[in-house]
Amino acid sequence: MLKAYAWKIKKRTTRIASKVKIKTMELLLNAGVMSSAGTTNVITITATSQANPKVTAIAEVEINVTATKVNSIGRVVVDDAVIAAGPCTTPGGVINRLCRNSGRVLKDITIGPEGNISGGTLTGEIKNQGMVSQVLIEGTSVLTGGKISGYVTNEGTLVKIEFVGAELTGGILSDKIKNTSKVGGVIKDVRLAKDAQIIGGIVAGEISGDPEGPATLTDLTIRSGTKLSHVILGKGVKLGEGVIFGEGVTSTGDVEVPVEKQTESEPCELEGAQLPEPLLSAINGLPLFKNNAWALTQDKALGYLELTIDVIRYAIMPVSVTETTEEAGLVLRRDPHSLSFITDSGCDVFTQPAVQAQGALESALSELGLAEFTVQDNGNLSIPVEAGIWYSVRPDWLAFEVKSDSDKGLLIDQSAIVNGYFTASQVFEDEGTRRKQHLYSAVAYPEALYSSDDEVITEPFGLVRFTLEGKTYHGVVDYVVTQNDSPTDTLQVESIPDANGDEIEDVVLIYPAGEQQIMFIVE
Repeated sequence: MLKAYAWKIKKRTTRIASKVKIKTMELLLNAGVMSSAGTTNVITITATSQANPKVTAIAEVEINVTATKVNSIGRVVVDDAVIAAGPCTTPGGVINRLCRNSGRVLKDITIGPEGNISGGTLTGEIKNQGMVSQVLIEGTSVLTGGKISGYVTNEGTLVKIEFVGAELTGGILSDKIKNTSKVGGVIKDVRLAKDAQIIGGIVAGEISGDPEGPATLTDLTIRSGTKLSHVILGKGVKLGEGVIFGEGVTSTGDVEVPVEKQTESEPCELEGAQLPEPLLSAINGLPLFKNNAWALTQDKALGYLELTIDVIRYAIMPVSVTETTEEAGLVLRRDPHSLSFITDSGCDVFTQPAVQAQGALESALSELGLAEFTVQDNGNLSIPVEAGIWYSVRPDWLAFEVKSDSDKGLLIDQSAIVNGYFTASQVFEDEGTRRKQHLYSAVAYPEALYSSDDEVITEPFGLVRFTLEGKTYHGVVDYVVTQNDSPTDTLQVESIPDANGDEIEDVVLIYPAGEQQIMFIVE
């Protein structure tokens, strides 16, 4: 329980340059301390000259409650009040006591559970189990753990800290940040590392998260005029007036993010290989993404969009952007098999599955003596083999995590669908994680197939089902496409003997331009 106590500080006489002697003064200060004997409390006192406001003096007072008594009005009288003396020293690099650091720099230190550092500058790697207050944390420095109090300027990174002070400004915040300040403490003008969290308190200024892992804000108040970007507004968030919603702001709580702010004047067009940022924000503002706290990010070099959910990473390539009157949402296209994102402002972002490690695939193909592949408009890969022969390949929509000791490179496995046949895949390294993406065989000219029938169904593992002239075909096409000098007016399907040894007759697809591709029939 906190109780008030009365305590006197005597200001000793001193002389100034004019040799005028200042009289002794006694000040009565009231503060709150823990009333239990054996507890220690620290108070910082700042005295400012009335004659010259620039002249100040600071003292930290350590209150050791060695014995207590309660007077008639319920106040606890403290027997021992000691002004902390001496600068912070670091025997063995550890500080585990109250000390002043004003005007000094501490580098690469550990602050113990009883440590309490006030003032000065911290730099390097700081491991904190105690408290720091009124400090400057230099750029490139990392302070991990403990409590932060007072007015703190951060130019470095704070990791997993508890803020109990008045104001924390600047720098990067990482991991879980708790604001339990009892004095209305504010966290302002900070950048939030990937998947960071701020829980409790008040935020203000510019609060920006990581597009690849937006930060989450929960149980806090966002001050009027604050600008947000790439954050998720969770439960218990209260908005002040005029909060500005920038790019990548979504909500999983009760706060509704205005759609017009997310999609404001985004152009229905591609910028080279890149999707304009307003358009990407509009996609991430669709209910499917907003309600699940998902956020597509864009590879800056190759242009494809990524989304990681648990152990699965999806990758799609924007092919075109057009205006549409369709209802906003996700639309699965059949001609060819692809995906469209329809934004609230009427943009249709048409996408195809993308190779997630294009450079690794090019290297693997080079080792086999194959030329670089070409990504066709329909999303398929064309890999030349020799004159008149090429492979038709379609990457899977996703890549999934595999064991860290899995072989990297291009792999050939027995097909789980067609006996006596195989499928290709690629295992690659992605930020320390190995992933596997299937590379299925693909219909060489899907446009010809779709134009011939209204009942074309694309299934998992490269399976395709279609009906032509009243007969239904169901199977997997071969990777190999061969040139034929006998073009036709329309797609033709001809029966051929069993081509893969499963005792089922197969067919060959003959495309209008004359190319041929075997289809292994699955019953």
